[in-house]
Amino acid sequence: MKSVLVIDDSKTIREYLKLILETSGYSVIEAINGKEGYELFTKENPDIVITDIFMPEMDGIEFIQKLHLEAPSIKIIAISDGGRVGESPYLKICELLGAYKCMVKPIKKDLLLEALKV
Repeated sequence: MKSVLVIDDSKTIREYLKLILETSGYSVIEAINGKEGYELFTKENPDIVITDIFMPEMDGIEFIQKLHLEAPSIKIIAISDGGRVGESPYLKICELLGAYKCMVKPIKKDLLLEALKV
């Protein structure tokens, strides 16, 4: 069973993603910010990471940059609130820093599962 680390400061988003992932056969590890996510990544060694961009303590951009330097082969999916940044440069920055896929919230189940398969 593949494991997914979900990092988002919104409990609602984490619970939504956890429901999709667990019912699709993934195990889920949750973190509320990039700092906690990085600590859990080093302990749990998940197969895939889904991270929000805007969070307290360590944002998604800093997290992706740090993680990509240490684990360049890890699959990272960056997510962002479409109402806040839409198609802004933030999603492109995450991609340039090593995110495999960038998605705008609300995340659609079929698109997320498709992104996880590749």
